[in-house]
Amino acid sequence: MQRYFVKEINNDVVVFEKDQIHHIVNVMRMKENEKITIAYQGEVFLASIKSISPLKVVIEENLNEKLISFAVFPAAVFYLELLLHIITYKSIDLSVIYLLFFSV
Repeated sequence: MQRYFVKEINNDVVVFEKDQIHHIVNVMRMKENEKITIAYQGEVFLASIKSISPLKVVIEENLNEKLISFAVFPAAVFYLELLLHIITYKSIDLSVIYLLFFSV
């Protein structure tokens, strides 16, 4: 199931950026009633595509997953390997299910 990170949700309707709309409609060629997951403000939601043109995606339920994100700035690149090692081991201690690393 595809997961999209969004910056805004209005009244259970997901607001996508232009490149995300292109990806959903033209690259993934998703159809109405398909399910996707939405990550918003550290939480994950199950959503359904209600229409393709214009794209309308509605939140159906909160999946009760928590996302923890952090940013690594250029000054910390030297310590990146050590930082990832510590985060990975501490996450295992805390029974974290998913670790998602991405660049800003």
